Amino acid sequence: MNILHITEELSKKNYSISSLVIFLSKYIENKKKIKHIILATKLQKSIFNDSSKIILVKENYFSNIRKINFKIKNLIEKSDVVHIHGVWKWINFIGFYYCIRLSIPFFIHTHGMLLENALKNKNIFNYLIKIFFLKIYKLMSTKKINFISITPKESKSIYKHFKNAIVHLIPNPVPIDVKNKNVKLNNNFVYFGRIHPIKNLFLMIEAFDRANLSDLWKLNIYGIKDDSDYYQKIIDLIKTKRNIFIKKPIFLKEKLKILSTSWVNLLLSKSEVLSISVLESAALGLPSLVNKDIQINRFRLNGGVITNTDIKSVVKNIITISKWSTASRNKRGKQLNKFINKYYSIKVISNRYLELYNSLLKLKKSICH
Repeated sequence: MNILHITEELSKKNYSISSLVIFLSKYIENKKKIKHIILATKLQKSIFNDSSKIILVKENYFSNIRKINFKIKNLIEKSDVVHIHGVWKWINFIGFYYCIRLSIPFFIHTHGMLLENALKNKNIFNYLIKIFFLKIYKLMSTKKINFISITPKESKSIYKHFKNAIVHLIPNPVPIDVKNKNVKLNNNFVYFGRIHPIKNLFLMIEAFDRANLSDLWKLNIYGIKDDSDYYQKIIDLIKTKRNIFIKKPIFLKEKLKILSTSWVNLLLSKSEVLSISVLESAALGLPSLVNKDIQINRFRLNGGVITNTDIKSVVKNIITISKWSTASRNKRGKQLNKFINKYYSIKVISNRYLELYNSLLKLKKSICH
């Protein structure tokens, strides 16, 4: 079987989707000998250095439409199943178009992009453009579209815009394959992710500041600058705060080391499906304080901490977390590591994808015959 993944870019800006695509495809290919090709517009080799199965097309689509279209059409034509990651970029749209035209089985993996907060994360003009493109998608397809969602909430958001959709619910896997080790912990709260309004960083910073912890405690924000204006506002905000720092984004082994030695990971996003950083943290025995809307079943029962996103609740939780004993903190970490590996390991989740790919391929063969 030949699987083609189509995504915007493999980069630090698009790290969550990128790591999922590469880790998942590599694991399935090694275990099941199923060929995977990844089509993208950009590759940051310093982060994703395994480029053996990655094919790039120019970011500027309109610079050479005919050549790029031919390349994409040719790749899709040779594929048994196409897995489209994302909705809004031109490469997603062109991939969708040729799958429809060539009758190639495909999935659209929305990665939380159709959640209401994600749709409205900019301005009204941007929102209306997105709604327009969703109508185009519906008009182009005469059959039901197969979608992949990460949580039940995301499934509902897909059905809202595509009434006749076929939605397959598959959680994100942990995009790392490491053994948890006993390490010396420090007193750091950490955040990994984009510097963007949807991530609720103002709330995180203000809450940590109001918790008024001792100088032993720090909040380190390892942020990817995704919104320049918002980034500058964050920089200006922390000038008056003590023990809060903006750090350059880190990846791979450097990131895993920070995650495994920190006290707690923070994620208070306004819109979140199943965060890669929370999964990575749990796999490394790092508890997370998360927005109550995050959809990980039994997360609180297995060592995680869930909060309302009003300032009073977040402050209270940060203070409580800082008072954990080392033994209590380590116990939570071990609980989370066991829980995440049982339900969200790459072995468990990859089997779900394989079933999906095979079912779509069988359906196509039955129709053809």
